[in-house]
Amino acid sequence: MLQPRPKVLVADDDHNLRQLLMEALPKHKFEVYQAADGNETWDTVKNLRPDIVLLDIMMPGLDGHEICKLMRENPQTRNIPVIMLTARAQLKDKLEGIEAGADDYITKPFDPMELQARIEMHLRRYLRDSDMSPITELPGNKAIESALVERIESGRKFAFLYIDLDDFKAFNDYYGFTAGSDVIRMTGGVLAEALEENGSGDDFLGHVGGDGVRPDVHRDGGGRLEGDHQRFRRAHPHPLQPRGPNQGLHRLDRPPRVRHEVPGDDHLDLHRPQR
Repeated sequence: MLQPRPKVLVADDDHNLRQLLMEALPKHKFEVYQAADGNETWDTVKNLRPDIVLLDIMMPGLDGHEICKLMRENPQTRNIPVIMLTARAQLKDKLEGIEAGADDYITKPFDPMELQARIEMHLRRYLRDSDMSPITELPGNKAIESALVERIESGRKFAFLYIDLDDFKAFNDYYGFTAGSDVIRMTGGVLAEALEENGSGDDFLGHVGGDGVRPDVHRDGGGRLEGDHQRFRRAHPHPLQPRGPNQGLHRLDRPPRVRHEVPGDDHLDLHRPQR
């Protein structure tokens, strides 16, 4: 089976430079897309989910630093490698790009062979280190463990939520695995949207596999997410019509179980349902 070509997004407001970059990347190796300004770049990153982004710093709308920060704050894009492209060669400018979350920095004019070599290097690292879920495209178990260890070692308080879809096997048996994958994908998207609107930049969202998703949020963020189960009803992609008391979604109207911090105690009540 042929392996899919890595998706490369070229983001630069200079049309001639975009064409030069696209010609420097062999079509048999890469699937190349382009964006001409900052807002188009951010929209393309969210919708396309490229494997790597070549990002100009100075663009109309959002600049490269702002886009890079947005990518690092979004659970579904934070691991995508970013190579900054700029005419600036000062160390200060390079450090600003790295602080924004860039993985590499290339100064214009660039050498096509060096550019391709750097792209391939970052792609190898990305594919090797990434254990993201192929369904939700959220970080997987290794990233979840790393984020959890970092939070525990930091000593700061945080909320750890495990979100599970009840009766999911019955759902899969009744509606099929394609519908099941759609629901898991929808769940990841709804949770990412909820964290983006109600969370903080320090929140983390991962997928352990199957029907379990784990957000780690700032201590005060867990409560704000409790009401977001209503998003599932609005976002559900299927006109489901359960036909029996033991099939499908007959129990999914229950509010989700949320882990609560016990007042005056550092321990968590892991399974106390909402009343």
